[in-house]
Amino acid sequence: MMKPHAAPHDGPKSLLPLRWLAGVLVAIVCLAGCEDPAYDTSTPQAALAAAQKMIEDGRPDLLPTLIELQPRDLTFDDGVTEASAIEDVKRKLGDMLGRLWRVSVKLKDTFPADLKKEALAAKAAAQARVSRDIGDRLSDIFADPFEFLSRERENLTAEDMSDGTGTILWKGEPLLEGAISMIETDDGWRVTVPIELARQSGFWPETREEWAVVAYMMLGVENSLK
Repeated sequence: MMKPHAAPHDGPKSLLPLRWLAGVLVAIVCLAGCEDPAYDTSTPQAALAAAQKMIEDGRPDLLPTLIELQPRDLTFDDGVTEASAIEDVKRKLGDMLGRLWRVSVKLKDTFPADLKKEALAAKAAAQARVSRDIGDRLSDIFADPFEFLSRERENLTAEDMSDGTGTILWKGEPLLEGAISMIETDDGWRVTVPIELARQSGFWPETREEWAVVAYMMLGVENSLK
């Protein structure tokens, strides 16, 4: 008498729920591991250190999270608020900085000797306290913008004014005569610009279309870097 045979796919089918569960667990672990790292911004000086750490970690896309711009209680005709328009610009700025980072890494790999020469020239000039013209300074920045920021970090400090605001100092003097400062928020200290001053300058976007132009400018730069 012939013994009945099990269907050839019964075994694998019985494992499908387990495989599905395992896949879900792996996805959860991956998502948890892909969260943005946390940075200490509990003091003005810690916030500046966090900015440098973001660069060192290869996460300059997170730098815009250290910016606080106070929006008006304003809703445009299409239902977009100024607050959400600001967040959209900050997101696109982060994307642009992330792309710039990847380009700078490629430049380092492709032209290491040239970039090293630029860095040594800048360091020598700084040590000798030699004043370099604007062309040399721009060359330093464009050769490796993030290295330039890291190198100049020692000249940048911050002081808590004990009233919820902070002063950013460049070589002991208020940065841009105090136009850029710091403010304490529920999420820590952030860099800010006095909105009244920004609006008086004529550069602050006043309409939905102007905010869209700023966002597309960031997107355009990112596409150029691609």
